Amino acid sequence: MDLFFQKAYSIVKPQGEILISDLHPERAANGSFARFKNDQGDLIKLSCIAHTAEAITTTAKNVGFMLNSTMEVFGDSELVDLNEKWNKYMERPMLQIWSFLR
Repeated sequence: MDLFFQKAYSIVKPQGEILISDLHPERAANGSFARFKNDQGDLIKLSCIAHTAEAITTTAKNVGFMLNSTMEVFGDSELVDLNEKWNKYMERPMLQIWSFLR
């Protein structure tokens, strides 16, 4: 994570903004990571490392970013309308988004 934020800081212009979106840290802490099915229906699991929201914020600040805002995205009826099986995510944290300024 250090290398990611160091490289991001070197690319973002002064007074620029970077948005980071990730699985909600609560989901990751419970072992829920990104996975997809390919066109053949095979389950593809990505290699993932869980990070707390505090670790993400601290690491970004350590390289010079300033936290601008955070937003949590929860499962809702629009998600369930897309797929009834996603009802299990109703009112549960799905994503967290951070805005950092340089």
